[in-house]
Amino acid sequence: MLYLAATAAVLACGLLGCETESAAQRVRISPSSARISKGESITFKASGGYLYEWALDPTKNDWGVLSASEGDTTTYTSLYDPGTNNTATQVLTVHSRLTDSDVTSTNGGYHKTAEVLIVHYGPDARPSPPAATLSISPSSANVTNTQQVSFSVSGGSSPYSWSLSNPTWGNLSSTSGSSTTYTSATTSTGNQTVTAGDSRGATATATVRHQ
Repeated sequence: MLYLAATAAVLACGLLGCETESAAQRVRISPSSARISKGESITFKASGGYLYEWALDPTKNDWGVLSASEGDTTTYTSLYDPGTNNTATQVLTVHSRLTDSDVTSTNGGYHKTAEVLIVHYGPDARPSPPAATLSISPSSANVTNTQQVSFSVSGGSSPYSWSLSNPTWGNLSSTSGSSTTYTSATTSTGNQTVTAGDSRGATATATVRHQ
């Protein structure tokens, strides 16, 4: 099927000419960048072209290996450790052609490339993943005087803290930790806000409706 598609493209170029500039804009590599450590692998996929060839920076061939040098996908495996707290960048290039030998058309043939940067991380140099969003469960609850409801917090970065918008309406069993229990101490009606905070300063809230 790939051969037929390439042949059709060749015929089209011969009859109509190739729009090489617009074709160049369609050649893509996904993902468009990568972070990797020694021993890890990542798969890349090319799109928008015809026949593909993959190549690494010839000065850094010993930094990693490709599972395939032809086709629309290849997997790069890192063999390189840039050292503690250091990073280094490898360049992966895909060449897109119409056929096994570039075709000459009225526009000068078709041969386009795309590049992706692969950042190698040494020990302790990889950025920490972002903490998950802080959230409280349940996000709301209804209570009457003396009733209780328990809350738990997840995501963010521990340790956690708890506070109330109106401490005279109730109390918390604990102001630290991943969970707490709120006890209503009022016959008033209205909303109380329970807030959880984490070590990064992020907050999440839950609403207690006094009925």
